[in-house]
Order: sequence, then C-alpha cells, then structure tokens
Amino acid sequence: MSVCSSAGKDTDDSFVSAVTSIAHSAVASAGSLIVHQDVNSVVRPKAEREVASVEHSKIDEGFNRAVLPKEDGGIASARNPQVDMGIASAVCTPVDSVATGELDKGNFTAIPQNSCNIIKFDVIYVYLYLTDHICWRYKFGGRLGEGGFGSVRKGTRVKDGLKVAVKYVKKTKHTKYISTAFHPKPLPLEIALAVIINRKPSCPHIIEMLDWQDDPDYYLIVMERPVPSMDMAKLLKCNGGVLNEQIAKYLMWQVIYAANFCLNRGIFHRDIKLENVLVNPTTLEIKLIDFGCGNLVKDSGYSTCLGTKPYIPPEYHDRGRYHAKPATVYSLGVLLFTMLHGRFPKDRDLYCLGSNQSVFAVSQECIQFLWACLQCNPEHRIALEQMLYNDWFVLGFPNPLPINRKASKQHSHY
Repeated sequence: MSVCSSAGKDTDDSFVSAVTSIAHSAVASAGSLIVHQDVNSVVRPKAEREVASVEHSKIDEGFNRAVLPKEDGGIASARNPQVDMGIASAVCTPVDSVATGELDKGNFTAIPQNSCNIIKFDVIYVYLYLTDHICWRYKFGGRLGEGGFGSVRKGTRVKDGLKVAVKYVKKTKHTKYISTAFHPKPLPLEIALAVIINRKPSCPHIIEMLDWQDDPDYYLIVMERPVPSMDMAKLLKCNGGVLNEQIAKYLMWQVIYAANFCLNRGIFHRDIKLENVLVNPTTLEIKLIDFGCGNLVKDSGYSTCLGTKPYIPPEYHDRGRYHAKPATVYSLGVLLFTMLHGRFPKDRDLYCLGSNQSVFAVSQECIQFLWACLQCNPEHRIALEQMLYNDWFVLGFPNPLPINRKASKQHSHY
C-alpha cells in the first residue's frame, strides 16, 4: 500500500493496541459485560478491573446469555435495576428503543444517553451488537506494509476463511470527511471514495472494499486479497528490472482502463505508481489499490501536492496547479516508461522521445504513445479517454500471452 514511511514496529504495535482497544471499548459500553468469543486473541477483550465474574446460563430458545454480576455497591442486577449515574449509558437505555439502522458499523455513540434509573437491559441484544463489530468478524495476521498513516495486515474472514487485507489508518486533525449519496452519514474520504468506486457495476481491475469501520481515532478498511499477487515493483525485480513490451502493453491496458473507470465515477486516484498496482503473476491480471491520496474530481483543479514525486506532473511545479485527467495521463506515461526501462524518465529521455527516438529499444508506436503521455504542456497530452484507442493498443495483444511462469511460482506467496 502507498503510505508514508515510518518505523514499522511502532506502527505494528499501534495497530495491535488499537484493535485491542476496540474490544475493551465495546465491553465498557455494555456496562462491563464480558462476552467470550472464539476469535483471535488479539481482539479478545480482557477484564481490567476486579468485577464479579460473569456467569453463563441457558435461557429460552437455546440461546446462551451472560448474567449480570450480583448486586454490589449500586451495580445493576436482575433484582435491583437501580443504576448509578456513572455506569455506561448502554445499560441505562432500553435497547429496543435504538433504531436498528443505528447499530451498524460499530457506532456505539448511536445508543442514546438516558439518565433514567429504571432500565430494560436485554443482554442478548448487546451480545449480538458486540459480535457484529468488525474485529469479531476477522482474524488478523502478519504485516503486508506499514507507514506514517498506519499499516496493512493479512486477515481472514471468520465465517468462510476468505483471505483479506486489513488497512488501519490513524486519524489526524487533517482527516477529511465527505458526504455521498450512497451512505447516510459523512465518511472518511478514503472510505467514501471506495464506497463510490465499488458500487455496481464495479471494475475488475480495482481492488474491492469488503468491509470498513470508522472509530474516533482511526478507521479500518477490509479489502480483497488476491492470491497469488505482487505489486508491479516486485514483478519488475523478478524480471530483471524491466518488462517485455508485449507484457507491458497488456498490463498498461488494464491500468488505463481502471484509471478511466475511476474518473468516470468522479474519483481522482492521484497516486498511480508501480507499488499501487497488484499483479497476478500467473494471469497478469491487475488490481489498482490504495485510494489514500485520492479525491473527488474538481473542475477547478488541485493546488496541493499529494502522491509520489516522480509521478507528479510538471505543471504543478510550473503553475502550482494541476487537473485530474492530464495529471493521470502523465503518471501513466511515467509508469509505462519505468516498466520498459527500469527507471524514471529524465529530461534527456523526454528530449529523445521527441527527436532521437532510435535510442529506445521499443516499437515506434510505443515511443509515440510515451511521447503523447509525457508532454510537459498538459494541453498537448493525449486525452485519457483516447489512450485505449491509440495505435499501440489497436495493433492487438500477443496470443498466447508470454507469462513468466518462473516469476509466478517464485512469488506466489505475496
């Protein structure tokens, strides 16, 4: 994933502690009710105060429920529903009165505050509420990546064993929320962009968001995890630093298709690069990932520099402003040049693309395509919508596809 770099261990520890705190917060919200689950020990709640032990007994219809602690110092019990003002609001509220739609996505604050002393407390509802939290639905594994905003870890969905990737992002004062027509409440920008991009019909070349959780200090995003897969930077390394032109053409067609799909949905990815393109080394199918630098498309353009420096269009440095489509075209040109040459384009390369094209060991159509993408003047670049109809693609793809079977076998664990 594309996130700012930082110390890996600190990020990993913050992820584990954050996930653990979710369980503790959930338990506290239920009046210190401890619910035992057969889930990963990372997210299993642990009592931190000396409270009377929770007893389990069977109730009607075969459900198991926890019995509240015995009456002690004003704590609510089955015989004494009087509750001290300091007890969590969850036990001061008739759970039936909370709208069903307010209990989704771990929104504990949806339970209304109620100062009444007479309560109706149904443990079964609280039990179901707690077990619906995202941390009960997944088991977390090793790290896939980390950075200044958080980390990405392997995960497994408990109900069916589906392999997933879980991205943990720590919020800052700059975390942006936006409203969309597809969710009733404002969402963190990255989650909102994923909601928009994943609505049906979706794109097969963009990573799918399966689940998410928005908490006060951080948010979690659960994504599909294609197996086998590796990012394009690792694919290049496996192939000696460069790719065959025909393979590069097949990969680029999919990336351009995904970029067009994003912009047609009104989403500007803003960080298309080698590390943000996952490749299945067996089939060469790609998935565009990481919308952490993304934004909604704006006619007025952008004056904030986000993304990765070599992919940033020159008009930002010249004019202090850039627009979504021309900037995307430029980043795609940088991506293709890097795939073919194993390095970022330099000023001399741009000069040679326009004059001495014989220095490049690729087809004439490919050189012209690169030159059309890497024009310094954004008005002179090829239009994003026309990229897939360029002569380089119209000539067709190889059949059968020259797949590197050795690379597929060697990196299938990614």
